[in-house]
Amino acid sequence: MTKPPLHRRGTYAVIDGVIYEASYPLGRRTVYLNYWGAENPNPALYQWDEEARHWVGEVPVNRCTAVFEVNPTAKYRGHRVYVETFSDSGLARAKYGDRNGAWATANGFIEENKYEFFKNIPVGELQDYAEDRRDLLFPAWRTANFAEPAGGAQ
Repeated sequence: MTKPPLHRRGTYAVIDGVIYEASYPLGRRTVYLNYWGAENPNPALYQWDEEARHWVGEVPVNRCTAVFEVNPTAKYRGHRVYVETFSDSGLARAKYGDRNGAWATANGFIEENKYEFFKNIPVGELQDYAEDRRDLLFPAWRTANFAEPAGGAQ
């Protein structure tokens, strides 16, 4: 497996032991790959899309070892935040993850959309940084392996 980046957020697919950024419409049979770098990362998977101006690929979902979504979280002054990005200046752009908008406002978060509060936080003030991962293939696996018996649940 390739070494994951220090901070990742979004959807990823594991194909032939390599982790790729991806998008996956839940329940579909295709995983979509996008890469914005100059060089094709894997000619067997990607083709240049002139209109979109980046490398794209489509892979059957059954070729993927895993497809998962990553949401990085941390604690800021005892409250949950979702870490969106890190800047080179040592700040993390964070979205407030609890339900106390008054606390968020009092602690420097700005309401950018209704009930969505954001703040640039020095990384040294974040605690318990972790990746929340959600297995996007699990619902299909569960349905295939634990289908209700004929006639419904007993």
